[in-house]
Amino acid sequence: MSHLPFHECKSELNRLICQVVDEEGPVHINIVARRLAGAWGLAKVGSRMKTAISSVVNDCMRQRKLINRKEFLWPLSITEVPVRIPGIEDGAFRDIEYIPPEEIWGGMLLIVKQSVGINSEALVTETARLFGYNRVAEKVRVYLSGILAELVTKGGVIYNGESLTLPKK
Repeated sequence: MSHLPFHECKSELNRLICQVVDEEGPVHINIVARRLAGAWGLAKVGSRMKTAISSVVNDCMRQRKLINRKEFLWPLSITEVPVRIPGIEDGAFRDIEYIPPEEIWGGMLLIVKQSVGINSEALVTETARLFGYNRVAEKVRVYLSGILAELVTKGGVIYNGESLTLPKK
């Protein structure tokens, strides 16, 4: 790591951001910022670091090294979003807002596929458990319910009466 302040090391920030995204992507930009703050020995991410990271992320996008979708940074090489379950990988537990919607959709689809039929409340609860939440707080319920609504709108799952199922092919 350079001994220069992070905001003077754009090429190093560029390399590290790409490395984190390649290893952990899709990953929320705030998680990337925490990883970089740690690399510089900083306890928290300050406004100068946020500004520097935002600038370098824009550079990386212009250089076609990554994609930024709603604050989630994606490696270019990704074709299918993995559903990452806490306990299998170190540091896998994430705050719900740091899990990409596409990953949550994948988890919901796995649950629906394994169920004969599941109501929306049970699907939200089981999805929360899949991602490491033993208790479904209101914030988690609201977030997952919104993502489920998007999945229904996109036709990923359909209502069959009260139950959600996969669409027939």
